[in-house]
Formats: sequence, structure tokens, C-alpha cells
Amino acid sequence: MYKNILFAVEFSEAANTAGKKIKKLVEATKANLFLIHALELPILNSFPEIPNKEELYMQEAKRRMSGMGKNLNVPESHQFIEVGNPRIIIPEFIKKHHIDLLVMGHHEKQGLDRILGSTAYALLAQATYQVLVIPYL
Repeated sequence: MYKNILFAVEFSEAANTAGKKIKKLVEATKANLFLIHALELPILNSFPEIPNKEELYMQEAKRRMSGMGKNLNVPESHQFIEVGNPRIIIPEFIKKHHIDLLVMGHHEKQGLDRILGSTAYALLAQATYQVLVIPYL
């Protein structure tokens, strides 16, 4: 069925709950599970006298990814943190790693977020691969 599954991770309690469902899917299909987090950094440092916090963001993302990886039994070699826009990073990763199924969570949006769309909607709209969207309730 599936050989390679990618879970686009955000670091929230809801993502941990979704991870439990994904773990069952991986066990049933015997697929390889990959984790990816797209780290979007502030574009502009408005205060040049304050050092850029990019390294601090990356360290925290690595710490959280490691915890998620342990919870889902995903080896470090299948855990990825990429800096940039997830709408670009995730499809590129899918092509490069021959992903069969993208799994991502979805928050209910209201107001401008609903009009502009979310990352989940954007990835779903451009998908040439199978997608499983798990609502974060």
C-alpha cells in the first residue's frame, strides 16, 4: 500500500494526538515514516543591535523534533527540519524522497485565515500525491 509516509509536523499537543493515529497507520502498512518541520523565520530583524535568533529557533525545533521522533519511533535519519516556506519545502521533499502519502494536521480557520487559506489547503490544492488531513480538534 504505502512505502513512505511523510508527517508534516507542527509542534503542538494536537500534533501529538494526530501522531498516535499516524503511528497506527505506519504499523498497519509497515511503511517508512518521515517527519518534516518547515521552520519559518522572521524575514527582517527590525533591531540590528539584537542578534538574530535563528540558531535559537533551530535548537528548539531540533529538541521538539527529537521528542516527536521518540514518541513515534522515527529514527533521527528520518527527521528533517528545513528553513523556509512549507508550501515550497514539503512538495520538494515529497519528490526527493518518493513519498506515497503526506499526512498533515488542520486547524479550523476563521476570518482572514479562511479567505487566504492555510498551509494544509495550499498543499492539498497542489497535490500530485495522496494526502491525509487530520483535523486538530
